[in-house]
Amino acid sequence: MIWHHRFGRNYWLRVRLRQYPAYAQNLGPAPDIREQVKLAIQLVWPLARSVYLLNCVHELSYREIATCVGVDVRTVEMCIADALISIWKICDEFADTPG
Repeated sequence: MIWHHRFGRNYWLRVRLRQYPAYAQNLGPAPDIREQVKLAIQLVWPLARSVYLLNCVHELSYREIATCVGVDVRTVEMCIADALISIWKICDEFADTPG
């Protein structure tokens, strides 16, 4: 993993992830699941967002994404995992909310 990707990922994991409850509160008490996922994708670090969207929207394989973005397959796997963690983290903020 290239140093600036590692730096971006570490920043996201250590700093931004702690701020998710505050971002989630901005959505209101019982937002639609689409709004939750949209916020989660916006908050994830840029490389992970690009990789996740290439995989989910354009349905590219990890190897195709790695070639397209210019990283190795392991970095693509980590980006997908980070995007999923982001989605789970935001959605967990609303798990106990009625509605």
